[in-house]
Amino acid sequence: MSGLTKKQVEQQYHMSGTVLLSLLKVGVLRLSPSESKQKRLYIDPESLLDIREGEHYIECLECREKIALVTSVHLKRCSNMTSDVYFQKHPDAPVLSNLTHNLKTKTEKQKSAQSEKLKARFQTPEGEITRQQIAEASQRLMLNGGLERVTKQLTELSKTPARRADVSAQSKAQWATEEYRQKVQGWHHTHREESLAGAANARRHITRKRTKLHAQLKAALVHAGVQSETEYEVGYYAIDEAVPDVKLSIEADGCYWHGCTVCGFPGHPQIAHYDKAKESYLRNRGWTILHFPGHEIKKDADACACVVTRTIERLRNGSRD
Repeated sequence: MSGLTKKQVEQQYHMSGTVLLSLLKVGVLRLSPSESKQKRLYIDPESLLDIREGEHYIECLECREKIALVTSVHLKRCSNMTSDVYFQKHPDAPVLSNLTHNLKTKTEKQKSAQSEKLKARFQTPEGEITRQQIAEASQRLMLNGGLERVTKQLTELSKTPARRADVSAQSKAQWATEEYRQKVQGWHHTHREESLAGAANARRHITRKRTKLHAQLKAALVHAGVQSETEYEVGYYAIDEAVPDVKLSIEADGCYWHGCTVCGFPGHPQIAHYDKAKESYLRNRGWTILHFPGHEIKKDADACACVVTRTIERLRNGSRD
């Protein structure tokens, strides 16, 4: 089959030039080998069978053209319609393709250069006008529910198997380099407060599940009449069971993960580092900490609860020795 020119592909397949160039750029579309020596580029028609809606393009629901993303320029040309009206008419319409999303993702160097360029522009009178236009457009978008729609679609896009595999591959490639690991470690060292705050925020989004040891200790505390709060947050850390009014932290430590000299387990190095940082953080803020190893809880959880009640009584009497 003879190759097709760019214009022929745009007309016959009702495809925008932006989509066509993007597909050529990433190698989804191929040039026709038999006519590659000619000055005009010809596209192999068989490669057009590989393009997929959603992955490589989206379809405008007004003109049915294959486009990279919905823009006000395209809508004005095809239907003399604004973006707000388009999404009100088609509330579930896609915003951009997976390919466009990936191509729009910038490297750190590109982000930095763009940021510096925008900062310089916003210092000019023209930049102030641009700032006002952006603010007005954002208000219109929020009033019409556009922000929630775009956020939802981008979230769904990021959950697709292809996108997740791509992100995973990029992350693994980055962490494989010593330079990147040193860069990340250096940032965490120099921005410790931000690092700890970020980790604490991430932990809040983890579905917490109490271990059997924790549940056993909690039941014993309830039976002993101790009113404690589960997964009580203090700064960047969460305490297994806490009695806040006397600043008492109660931890149920599994022997295998946290380490135990009696059971002969060395513990996990990262957990040991986390436990040490957490204990230092709490003690510096006046907390008393009780650690109960897993084998003690299994042997006699009620005895552990008695230690807690005696400690609470002592702390309420004003003694922290």
